[in-house]
Amino acid sequence: MGRPKSPHLIEHVDEKFIGTQVREASGVFAVTYGNSIITVRSESKLTDEPPRYKQTIFPTSGSAHLMANKMNKLFGTDMFGVWDVSAGKPHTKDK
Repeated sequence: MGRPKSPHLIEHVDEKFIGTQVREASGVFAVTYGNSIITVRSESKLTDEPPRYKQTIFPTSGSAHLMANKMNKLFGTDMFGVWDVSAGKPHTKDK
């Protein structure tokens, strides 16, 4: 059995039959550091390339937890977590 599909709000199909759907999100999850919702910027210290921003807001909790775990490993801490913006509270990973 597949995952349940969220309802789509609008849909567009172009001349090449590529469909684009706008779907309702079941939630919004943000990566946090301590009690702050964050953005993550990476930049080259050797060139003048513009900085790049990594995604830190996700429609699914799993993707947010993957990013929080990656940041915890990168910085050697356990301060990164996930905030359920829809519910207004921290989100713990489903086991």
